[in-house]
Amino acid sequence: MSNRLRQIDGLRGMAALAVMLYHLTWRTHPSMLDRSDGFWMGAYQQLGRDGVFVFFVLSGFLVGGRAVDALVLDDRPRRGVGGFVLARMARILPLWWCVLAAVLVLDSPADVRSVGDVLQLATLQHHLDPRLLRDVVKPAWTLCVEVWFYAVIAGVIALAPVVRRRLPAWSRWALVTGTLTALVVRGEQARVERFGDSYWKGHDPDWHSWSLLAFGDMFALGMLVALLYRTRLRGPTWTGVALPLLGAATYACAIAQREQLAGRGPFLVAAACALVLAGAVLPARPPLELLLGRRALVELGTVSYGMYLWHMPVAHGLGSLGLLGHTNSWLVTIAMVGGTAAVTIALARLTWLYVEAPAIELARRGIARPRRASLRRPAWRVPSLGPGPHASGPTPGSSRAR
Repeated sequence: MSNRLRQIDGLRGMAALAVMLYHLTWRTHPSMLDRSDGFWMGAYQQLGRDGVFVFFVLSGFLVGGRAVDALVLDDRPRRGVGGFVLARMARILPLWWCVLAAVLVLDSPADVRSVGDVLQLATLQHHLDPRLLRDVVKPAWTLCVEVWFYAVIAGVIALAPVVRRRLPAWSRWALVTGTLTALVVRGEQARVERFGDSYWKGHDPDWHSWSLLAFGDMFALGMLVALLYRTRLRGPTWTGVALPLLGAATYACAIAQREQLAGRGPFLVAAACALVLAGAVLPARPPLELLLGRRALVELGTVSYGMYLWHMPVAHGLGSLGLLGHTNSWLVTIAMVGGTAAVTIALARLTWLYVEAPAIELARRGIARPRRASLRRPAWRVPSLGPGPHASGPTPGSSRAR
């Protein structure tokens, strides 16, 4: 994306903040979250639990948009498959390895029993083992889903030149639209059929519950918004208000009817996020940019990845020092959650400056580095004895001959 969208950073920052506050509240005052019969407490609980769905929709918009560029637009993508993979790995792996090393050295989790377990964690394939998935860095299960999504997008980018040569632009647009719509519809149906109410509560131990198979429709929703955005199908300014309001109403319905909706609840949360995202990027002058583009939210969005990975290890470390624990006092809960959040944000800022940003810049230089000129001697060619299409010198009448 040529111009960075500040409202996307703001939306990402809000989602990361909601997830962090929910997890920290659960660590300090779990009985408060048990009283989720009211609408507002239910909204707080569900927004924290399902904030990860916002990340999946945003990833479909931002990362999946690369595949939309490669398939629908006639211009070749700025990055090939190698550049795409390098950029994605540089974005997620350095900080993940930093957090993982800190957890393994300082905490020594009992569930990590072998070098194979460490390799499984380092390569983000630990969703295949519930023991590692639950007890090392719990929020990192979403990274396993992201890695497989990146692999799918890399495959699409690799096949895109063949599709562009064989199909005209309108048929490629129809193919992408139909495929993404089918993924959304079928993915939601498959979730209800397979998981039902247990999936809404997130208690299914099967690895399918924590893989791309369970969340493909959410990425597809983000890619549909990217398809509209990148093909420049802009809406009037009033859609920047109507679409977020419709998204808010959809989310309120998902909260109010969460017990009756069961397995359809996650899809409604993702659909609400997609509507807010569409209202934030599709209008030429989105009103939502005034809210989501504020500096504080944009700064949170910049360090949101660090906030997401660090908050649980920080909470565990403070708990081992006796600075964080269960309480029944609201004031103590606010103080402990606020202090832990401040430490987490500060640590996320430091790792952004000294881990994430340098890795991203290094990958960018590697992608943009020009190819070296060939050192091989040019093949010797027999000079032509007369003018012709393959003559080695200028032909009579040409500008070079004159």
